[in-house]
Amino acid sequence: MLTRPAEAAWLWLAPATGAATTLVVSVVLFDIQGFFDNINIKCITHILHNLGFPPSLCDWIHSFLSDCFVRLSFNRYKSDLINLTYGTPQGSPISPILSAIYTSPLLKLINANWRCCSLNMYVDDRAIFGSAPTHVSSACLVQTGLQDIMGWLFRNGLKCNSDKMEFISFYVTFLGLRRVHFSFSTCLLSLSHHVTNHSSI
Repeated sequence: MLTRPAEAAWLWLAPATGAATTLVVSVVLFDIQGFFDNINIKCITHILHNLGFPPSLCDWIHSFLSDCFVRLSFNRYKSDLINLTYGTPQGSPISPILSAIYTSPLLKLINANWRCCSLNMYVDDRAIFGSAPTHVSSACLVQTGLQDIMGWLFRNGLKCNSDKMEFISFYVTFLGLRRVHFSFSTCLLSLSHHVTNHSSI
């Protein structure tokens, strides 16, 4: 779903007024930096309890994630054992499941409070969709949404990978769906320029 933002944008635009719609859909694509490596063990256990998972399963997951050690080995070099106090094991089939559960409160909170904006998630990939009459107002929606998400991530020991952040703006013309695609930092500079010079937008 996140690999085809154009299709998702069309689903946003089509229900309005067909090809005559004047809505602009903005999309921010981003991922969470070092997601599996930075999941807080106490937090995931607390979330599992709150979601009603059996205490025995919560205890098992806490035990599974606790007291883990790694050692770096390269050619003839071997490091000392390193105690891991955060994260889920890379390659474990349970890691994607736990990561989805870890951010489930974010999805529930955001989609309950946002208007004309939505958050889609798949493992560490995320997409924010926002629709509004103009490019600037649509971009403002997803910018505000991204600020909400970054705040939640910070409070839960996570952060966005700014190097992989992208912004796409979709709109409909008589020729069909069109898009403008550039880095999110470029979008913010452009948006700042428009808001400064066109405060009525």
